[in-house]
Amino acid sequence: MFLKSVELFGFKSFADRTKFEFSDGITCLLGPNGSGKSNVVDSIKWVLGTQAMSTIRASKSEDVIFNGTENRKPMPMCEVTLTMNNEMGILNINATEVEIKRRLFRGGETEYYINRERALLRNIKELFLDTGVGKAAYSILEQGKIDQILHMKPEERRSIFEEASGISRFKQQSEEANRKLQKTEENMLRASDLFKEAEKTYNSRRLQLDRLLKHRELVKQKDALEIDLQLSYLQTFIKLKDFRKSELDKLELESKTIEAVLDNSKAAIASQQEELEELRRQRESYSGTMHTLEERVNGIQNIIDTYKDRYQDVSQRAKEAQNRAQNVQERIENDKRRLEEKRLDFEDTLENIRLTEQSIEKYTEEIENLKATRIKHNLDIESFNEELIKLSQDRISITNEISSLANEIATNLQNQIKGSGYSSVVRAQAEKNLLSEISKTKKLMLDKIDFLRDVNSADFDKNVFSEAIDSFEEDFLTQLDEIKGLFQEYSGTIPTFLDDFASPEGTLAKKTSLDRELEISYQKETDFRNRITELTSENARLEGLITLKDSDLSELQTDKLQFKGRCESLKSTMNEIKQSLQQMEFDFSDASHSLEAEQNKVNEVLEKIDELKINKEELIQNLLNTRATLSDLNNQINERTIQINENNSQFEDKFNRKQELTVEIAKANENIIALDNNIASTFQNFFENTGKNLRDYNDHEITTSNEELKSNLDAVKKKIDNLGMINLLAEDEFNDSEKQYEFYKKNMDDLNKAKEDLQQVIAEIKSRSEQMFLETYSQINTNFQEMFSTLFGGGKAELILDNEENVLESGIDIIAQPPGKKMLQLNLLSGGEKSMTSVALLFATYMVKPSPFCILDEIDAALDARNVGAFMRVLDKFEDNSQFIIITHNKGTVMGSNCLLGVTQQEAGVSKMIGYRIEDVEDLEKKHDTLKG
Repeated sequence: MFLKSVELFGFKSFADRTKFEFSDGITCLLGPNGSGKSNVVDSIKWVLGTQAMSTIRASKSEDVIFNGTENRKPMPMCEVTLTMNNEMGILNINATEVEIKRRLFRGGETEYYINRERALLRNIKELFLDTGVGKAAYSILEQGKIDQILHMKPEERRSIFEEASGISRFKQQSEEANRKLQKTEENMLRASDLFKEAEKTYNSRRLQLDRLLKHRELVKQKDALEIDLQLSYLQTFIKLKDFRKSELDKLELESKTIEAVLDNSKAAIASQQEELEELRRQRESYSGTMHTLEERVNGIQNIIDTYKDRYQDVSQRAKEAQNRAQNVQERIENDKRRLEEKRLDFEDTLENIRLTEQSIEKYTEEIENLKATRIKHNLDIESFNEELIKLSQDRISITNEISSLANEIATNLQNQIKGSGYSSVVRAQAEKNLLSEISKTKKLMLDKIDFLRDVNSADFDKNVFSEAIDSFEEDFLTQLDEIKGLFQEYSGTIPTFLDDFASPEGTLAKKTSLDRELEISYQKETDFRNRITELTSENARLEGLITLKDSDLSELQTDKLQFKGRCESLKSTMNEIKQSLQQMEFDFSDASHSLEAEQNKVNEVLEKIDELKINKEELIQNLLNTRATLSDLNNQINERTIQINENNSQFEDKFNRKQELTVEIAKANENIIALDNNIASTFQNFFENTGKNLRDYNDHEITTSNEELKSNLDAVKKKIDNLGMINLLAEDEFNDSEKQYEFYKKNMDDLNKAKEDLQQVIAEIKSRSEQMFLETYSQINTNFQEMFSTLFGGGKAELILDNEENVLESGIDIIAQPPGKKMLQLNLLSGGEKSMTSVALLFATYMVKPSPFCILDEIDAALDARNVGAFMRVLDKFEDNSQFIIITHNKGTVMGSNCLLGVTQQEAGVSKMIGYRIEDVEDLEKKHDTLKG
C-alpha cells in the first residue's frame, strides 16, 4: 500500500473533516451522481499542486472552498492532506511515511506542507518527479482523459512516456540549464558592451600613460642636462677660483712687506669676511633645516595616507557591525511575528478543542436520542405483533361463525324453496305478461297523446276536445287496473322467505356484518404489518445513523487528541522561539557594542588625521618661514659682499706704489668671493629650482662643453613642449582602467567557460534522455501490442514515432486494429474500444514503470461485461505492485475490489464517507446496489 489516506476539510462539498483510508489492492469508490465522488479525485490532484482550475472543475481558486448551504455557513479555508507509505523509498525523502498538505484561504494565500513543515510548490513537484505520481502523470486517469489521450496531438502524448522513462527530472534539469544558458548569453551581451567600453578606455589611457612616461623621461633628461650644465658652471667656477687663489698667493707673497701696514684693514676685511662666512654657514644650516622640514612634511603626508587607509578599514568594520545588528534586529522582529502567529494558532486550536468538545456532547446526545427512539420503535413493534396475534384469533372466531351461517342459509333456502312451490317457469311467464301489458299501455298512451296534439292544433269544438280527454282518462285507468293485476300475479311468483333473509335482522345481514368484520381485520393486519415494516426499516436507518454518529464521535475524539497534541507542539514551538529571542537579543546587544567600539575607532582615526593635518600645516608654515629667513641671509650675504668690495676699493686710495698690488689682491679676493658667490648662487638657484642639493652630484665629472649641454637642453625642452598637455593623473587612471579591463576580461572568460559547461551539460542530458526514452518507448510499444491483444482477444496495435531524428521532440502516433475489423482511425473506435485502448496503453506503461497508486475515474463506463472482466483480470496482475482506486458504477468492477468506500449526501450539499469491508459476493452486490441508489 502506498496511498494510505486522503483527509479533506472544507474542500468543495466536504464541509466536515472527512478521512478516506485506503487499503492495498483495489478500492472502489461508490455513490450516486452528484454525491461528491469526483471531488475526492480533484482533491488529490489539487494537493499534488495543480494550478489549472479547469482540471479540477473550478473557474477560480476559491471555488474549491466549501461555499455553504441553506443550513451551513461558507468555510474560510480548506485543506487536503495526503498520507503515503514510503517504506520502499519511492519518494526521495528520509521518512517512512510522508504527509503532503495544501491549505487555501479565501484571501488567496496558499500554504504547502511536507511532513507538517512549510514547503514550496516546487518542493512538492520535485518530490514526485519521475515516480509516475503527479497532477499530470499517468497515476490519475479520468473518463474524459481517455479521449484526451487518444485525441491529443502526437507531440502532447509523449508526456506519458517521459514520466515512465524517468526523464522528466532530466527534462526539468535541461530546461533549467537552457534558462541558465539564455541568462548567461544575455549576461555575455551586457558584459561584452562593458568590456568593449573598458577596452576603449584602457587603450585611451594607455596612450595618455605613454605620453606621461615619455614626458617623465624627457623631464628626467632635462633635469640631468640642467644638473650637468650647473655642474659644468660649478666646475668652471671652482677651477677659476683655484686659479685666482694661485694668483692671490703670489700677490700676497709679494706683498708681505706691506701687510703689516694693512693689518687693521685686513683685520676689518677679515672680520667682515668671517661675518660673511657665518652668514653662509647659517644659510647652509637653514638649507638643511628646510630639507628636513620638507622630508617631515612628506613623512606626515605618508602617515595621513596610512590613517586614511585605516579609516576605510574601520569604517568597513563598523558598517559590517551595523549590518549584523540590523540582521539580528530583523530576525528578532521575524521571530516576534512567528511567536504571535503561533500564539494565535494556539488560541485557534484551543477554540477548536472547545468546539470539538461541544460537538462530542452534541453527538453523544444525538446518539442517545437515536437509541431511545430505536427502543420505542421496538416496543411499538412488540405491541403491533401482539395486536396481530389477537386479530388472528378474532379472525378464526369470525371465520367459524361465517361458516356456520353459510350452512344455515343453504339449509333454510332449500327447505323454503321446496315448501313455497316456487317455479321459475311460472315466474318467467308472469314477468313476460307484465312487460307485454306495459308495452301495450305505452303504445296506447303515445297514440292518444298524438291525437290530443292534433286536436289541440285544429279548430275543434271545446265539447269535442273535452270528450276526447274523458275517453283518454277512462282508457288509461282501465289499462292501469290491468297492469296492477298482472303485477300482483307476478309478485305472487316470488317466495316471501327471501324478505326474511334480506331484512336488517336477517341471516344475510349477519353474514354481511361478519364479512365486513373479517375484511376490517385483514386491513388492520395489513396496516400493522406495514407499520412493523416501516418501524423495522426506520430502526435499520437509525442503526446506520448511530454507526455514522459513533464514527463521527470517534473522529471528533481523535481530532480532540490531535488538537491537544498540536497545543503541546505549539507550546514547545513558542518556548523555542522565546529562547531564540533571548539569544538573539543577547546577540543584538553584542553587535551594538561592537558597532559602538568600531565607531569609536573611526572617530579616533578621524581625530588622528585632523591632528596630523594640523602638524603638517605647522611644518609647512615653518618651511615657509625658513625659506623667508634663507632669502634674508642671501640678501645679507650680498650686502656684506658689497661692503667688502667697497672696503677693498678704499685700499686703492690709501696706498701708492702698492696700490696696484693691493688693488690686484683686492680684485683677486673679489674675484674669489664673486666666484664663491657664483658657486653659492649656483647651489642656491639649483636648490630653489629643483629642491635638490647640487653638492650631491660633485662626484659627477662633466666632459661635455657648456654650449653642447645648452643645445641638448634646448632640444629636450622643445620635445617637452611638443608633447602638449600632459595628464598627470594618467598613471592612476590607467591603473584603474587596467583593473576594470582585467575584471571585465575575466568576466568574459568566466561567462564563456560557463556557456561551454552549460552546453556540455545540455548535450549530456539530451544524450542520456534520448537513450532512456528510446529504451522505455521500445518496452512500452512491445507491452502495448501484447496488452492490446490480451484485452481485445486478438487484433493488433502499435506506437510510432513521427520524427525519429529528434526523439526528444517527436510525437507519438497510435495505430489500433480490433479483431475482425480493418485498421481504424482512433476517432472511429467505439467508446468501449477507446477505453480498452487507453487501458492497454496505461498498463503497458505500468509494465515498464508502475505508479505506486492509480486512480481510475469511471473509465469502465463504456465497457460491456466481457471487457470489464478482461479489465479486472489485468488489474489483478498489477495488484501486487500498484494500488488502484476506482470510481465506478459497474457491478462487475465492484465484484473484483477488496474494499468499498461510499460517498453520500445525507445533508443536502454536504458529502459524507461510508466504508465497507468486503465479506462475500452476495453482500458485495447488495451494498453496490445500496450505494448506487
